[in-house]
Amino acid sequence: MAQVQIVPFIAKITHTQLWVGSPAVPISGANLEARKEMLISNVAGQTMFWGSGGVTMNNGTPLYVGDSLSVPFAGSIFVYGVGSGTGSSDIRVMEFA
Repeated sequence: MAQVQIVPFIAKITHTQLWVGSPAVPISGANLEARKEMLISNVAGQTMFWGSGGVTMNNGTPLYVGDSLSVPFAGSIFVYGVGSGTGSSDIRVMEFA
């Protein structure tokens, strides 16, 4: 029997550069109901922490300098980020819908 591979259709790609500091800011773009995946890259000189709307440096998941994170989605979800230290973290975000 032959195997069938189903590949999700990507109709829209958005790319955003953000400066994430304190307090937390949304790093996901518009609430894309059809969003399939988001790629977050930390190109700053400091760690960025990500999570839900109340994310802080104490409860967030770290995204270290030079690291990238791929987040698969099922439904409408917002992701927030907060920077560590002083200043802001330079974050690049690609969303696939």
